[in-house]
Amino acid sequence: MVRRCSKDNAAALLLLIVVAIIAYAIQGAEILNDAVGTPVLIGAPIAVLVIWILVRALNRSARRAALLARYGDKDVVEQIMRREFWQGQTSEQLTDSLGPPVEMDEHVLRKCVRRTWKHHQTGQNRFRLRITLENDIVTGWDRKP
Repeated sequence: MVRRCSKDNAAALLLLIVVAIIAYAIQGAEILNDAVGTPVLIGAPIAVLVIWILVRALNRSARRAALLARYGDKDVVEQIMRREFWQGQTSEQLTDSLGPPVEMDEHVLRKCVRRTWKHHQTGQNRFRLRITLENDIVTGWDRKP
């Protein structure tokens, strides 16, 4: 099974790389230090980190503005930005909040269509989160630790 790197893991990895480069520069990378100088060795990773943080903040604000234009409710937008889900949430809001499901089961009943969205796969047919929707409205969920 292929594991994707989460945003938190990517941020931690980037921070680790920056710290390693700074430690390498301080420890006495003579050849590289002589070629470009200590300020460049320390400043370049810090500049990359600052640019990455600024781009991420701009993307978040643009996403927040787009969600506010779509839904028109500031509370709903804040919940979506916090990646929350709740009873009564539409399938579109759920997709904006958690992303598309990894897998989905569908049962067509007489009066409704019941779908189970599965998120956070931990193994074959094993998921930490299952959200039940009836007629594209969240009615319940089962979350495992």
